[in-house]
Amino acid sequence: MDVLIGISVTAVFVALFVLADFAPSMFRCRVESTGVRVRLFGLSVAHVPFDQITGVERESWRNLLLDGSLTHAQRIGVRVFRKPVVIWRGDRPPVLIAPHDPDKFVADVRMRLAGRLTSA
Repeated sequence: MDVLIGISVTAVFVALFVLADFAPSMFRCRVESTGVRVRLFGLSVAHVPFDQITGVERESWRNLLLDGSLTHAQRIGVRVFRKPVVIWRGDRPPVLIAPHDPDKFVADVRMRLAGRLTSA
């Protein structure tokens, strides 16, 4: 009987973990005029100015683990079963985030970075 209860509790925990990964995120990632801002319930929890950003891309967890970036990266609201968006910074650890539409987010940041380079 104890084994059955243990298996049931474990199955419920795993199911909640998987479902939580696909639920709407409480974190909101936005590209602003000064940089990328991440908010939790409307409060700013992180801001990366454009002058610190050296690159932005979607990267797999496996690649981040293999190149060593995962161990020292700042993770903000990332999902376990989805590829995070990595904001690479020159002399600081990368930031991993999970925007609602990752491909559009990456394209928007790259467009802003390209605009800053051409206007400078």
